[in-house]
Amino acid sequence: TKELALGALIGVVAGAVLCYAVASTTKAGIWDESPGVAILAVVALAYFSTESLGGSAYLATFVMGLMVGNMEWLGLGHHDEHAALLEGFLGQVAEIATLLVFVTLGLNLPFEALSRYFVGGLLVMFVFIFVARPITVLACLLPDRRGEWTGKEIAFISWCRETGVIPAAVASLLLARGVEGAEIAVSMVALAVCVTLLLQATTAGYLARRLNLVD
Repeated sequence: TKELALGALIGVVAGAVLCYAVASTTKAGIWDESPGVAILAVVALAYFSTESLGGSAYLATFVMGLMVGNMEWLGLGHHDEHAALLEGFLGQVAEIATLLVFVTLGLNLPFEALSRYFVGGLLVMFVFIFVARPITVLACLLPDRRGEWTGKEIAFISWCRETGVIPAAVASLLLARGVEGAEIAVSMVALAVCVTLLLQATTAGYLARRLNLVD
């Protein structure tokens, strides 16, 4: 569609500009010593420009990140110290973005929908934790012969999971855009985050010790 095409096009152009700006070469790298400033400036400009033109701003920023993360394919690169600066900046931004996603989820949590679908949501969480995730882990790890995964390692990975920042972001976006049924998605994501934090995160260390996976 036009929205996706425009977002991809702007993302490629802005990504090329950003790569050129932060690269450590003799012909490029006007912002190689302060990549954080370059990233914030170019990403903000590309995002709001794409929004105003009717394109997909999220796709544009994703394409930019994809290009900057694979600059070597474009014949560009970083000095070690500049790469360390960029990595540290991106880590800090990721932490802040994760916090903001969960704050937004909490601010927009529809308690009425959560109470209405609470029991059904717990049943869904039960299926996800004890059925869907173990099956998914087995399907991904069993074909990986090089990894030589043990049964204990597979069991631990099947039990532990991330807190769901991507589902939280998507659910918040659906709610912000007024998509029908978005309050159900937000409620289920919030319930999943709470269940996994209270149940799985608190028992991960104990399980690792029981399985002799820690020194």
